[in-house]
Amino acid sequence: MKKRAKQAELGKIAQSEAPIALYQSKSKQIKAIAVSKGLCELYGLPAAELKQLLEQDLFAGLHPDDQPGVQVDLTSFTNRDSSGYQSIYRIKLPGQEDYVLFQAQGKFLEDTDCFLVWYTEIVDQPPAGPDHG
Repeated sequence: MKKRAKQAELGKIAQSEAPIALYQSKSKQIKAIAVSKGLCELYGLPAAELKQLLEQDLFAGLHPDDQPGVQVDLTSFTNRDSSGYQSIYRIKLPGQEDYVLFQAQGKFLEDTDCFLVWYTEIVDQPPAGPDHG
């Protein structure tokens, strides 16, 4: 990919309202290349800080009971043993007291060592029905 085209793609990701991140997997190391505006809002951090946090510890804030499963899912995916990545886990975001439930899904970009992960916060919804108030 030409450098200018790559920069444009990274810019699109950075401006996205969707909570997504672009990672590169090289020599068993995973590096955050770009994080979206939506992911920054979810974490409550500016892009530079969020990238730094993810680079220092990809599993920062992850519930200790969930870390082994998430690590296995991610390793299997980055080894290309599975076509896509999917994991549901609890995470404590910076500045928050409680864990929230997240779903992460990802896929490799064609012919690259880069993969895109999109995140969804799973929020408990009260059952739909007539309002008894």
